[in-house]
Amino acid sequence: MFLTDEERKLTIHGCRFCPMCFHADTVAGITCRETNSPRGRGLLLFALENGVLKWDDPAVADILYKSFTDGLPEEWCAGHYDHDELVIDARHRLVEKGLAPEAVGQAAARILATGSPYPGAVQALKDQLAETGALVTPGADLLVFSGCGARSLYPATIRSFLKILTAKQVPFNIIDPEPCCGMPLYQLGDFANAALQAKTVSMQIAHSGAKEVVLLDADCFRMFTTRFARFGAPLPAGLKVSHVSEWFCRMIAECKWALKKRTECWTYHDPSSLARFTMLHEPPRELLTSLFSQEPLEMHGNRGKAFCCGEGGGMSLTNPEIVHEAALRRYEQARNTGAELLVTCSPGCASLLSQVQGDGPIVRDLVELVEEAI
Repeated sequence: MFLTDEERKLTIHGCRFCPMCFHADTVAGITCRETNSPRGRGLLLFALENGVLKWDDPAVADILYKSFTDGLPEEWCAGHYDHDELVIDARHRLVEKGLAPEAVGQAAARILATGSPYPGAVQALKDQLAETGALVTPGADLLVFSGCGARSLYPATIRSFLKILTAKQVPFNIIDPEPCCGMPLYQLGDFANAALQAKTVSMQIAHSGAKEVVLLDADCFRMFTTRFARFGAPLPAGLKVSHVSEWFCRMIAECKWALKKRTECWTYHDPSSLARFTMLHEPPRELLTSLFSQEPLEMHGNRGKAFCCGEGGGMSLTNPEIVHEAALRRYEQARNTGAELLVTCSPGCASLLSQVQGDGPIVRDLVELVEEAI
């Protein structure tokens, strides 16, 4: 959908001949199999295109759904081939042929039923409002979009943000029940349902009358800013779309919020959706620098070269064991900095990294730290 036929042909050609980004593919690093590298996937797709392999071979779906589609191979690619879009395009073909893993269909069904692709209970936003004492203002200029990661995996982000809005008397509105923006479905190759979700969200935002939407989830921010229009779901004209880190930086500067300084050593994990797809490197660091008395201890692999912690590509739904190993490796990179705190600004990343937290840094979401500072 997002690669032309010519771009797809050139990307397959480029990837199948080149092993140079093997080190940048987290799955290949974990499995130690070239099959799970960009070159291996390029060879697979070339074989499929030329009839050497068949799409209904179970190994095809297994290989194509073992990728974080996190943008890191392209970051290292001399030809700047969009390997991840190539993989997502191939997943879409599997979905259309009815050959995608069962987990893909299950994720779509959960989204339609609960608004989230993740198994387990989803905490309703109205319960979060009741717990924090926050009150919505119908018709407010600011609309808060929490995202599946915050609603399902790391609700502490929502609670902290609602407490901040209440403490600073910022009028806000929400969509309740909040639908999924479609990002997980896009990554899994279910373009039809991804488009449906994007159009639903866009329509509800238009009906809210909001002038700005602030997003707590990095993946939602990527979907809103880079995929909604391409899925036929343009946002209302004049709507300002802000990631929560950008919104905080602006509010602190404009409203002169006083912040209590922290003294811990800290490091920051760039979510892939911010690191490479929206290039939002500095607002989170600028905000964190205002919260701490010390400069960050940067990890090996940061900003555009940041390694995925396992949250990308819908892999937690299809290959959770690989996701766990990716999270362990990223946490170890943070521990090697000597930091006391590992901060990120993605509820999904915070959830994964918290699950593997050991005797190294304590994992926190950026929004939690701002709440503690005001």
